Amino acid sequence: EARAQRLRTAMRKEVAEMQAKENTLNDSAFKQAMGIYQRTGHYPVTPIQGNSIEVQALRKAETRIGDPYVWGAAGPSTFDCSGLVVWAYAQLGISLPHYTGDIWGLGVHIPRDQLRPGDLVFFFPGVEHMGIYVGHGLFLDAPATGQDVQIQPMLWSVYDGAVRIA
Repeated sequence: EARAQRLRTAMRKEVAEMQAKENTLNDSAFKQAMGIYQRTGHYPVTPIQGNSIEVQALRKAETRIGDPYVWGAAGPSTFDCSGLVVWAYAQLGISLPHYTGDIWGLGVHIPRDQLRPGDLVFFFPGVEHMGIYVGHGLFLDAPATGQDVQIQPMLWSVYDGAVRIA
């Protein structure tokens, strides 16, 4: 019993140290992204490692940066928040419903500390808005009328959760 408790304590300490290192790296990347934003008015598209379905969908969605937001649109050149996700997955032959609440019910819900690029992130009470996590505290979305598809900082204050489709 005492040995098991010591092992649990040691493991918790190691996990906390790893999380602290990851947070430091993410903070550094976010600061670099903010510097680019301040110079250019746009957050950078960063190379994403891997070839998972989620990462492939993110890469497809990134090709739509600059396209306008139109409520109810799912491409090919105008999008609302869920329409961008629906379009990106459709490019991979995966059909998703065009409603944020329905997409919230798909896949596996992911804790915030396990977010990976390509995870779908949801915001506001009732999961009223969504986007695709890019990493380093940034996400890609079709924000609102008058705005284009873009990368922007995570809306942590109104964050509801995340879903991994595949």
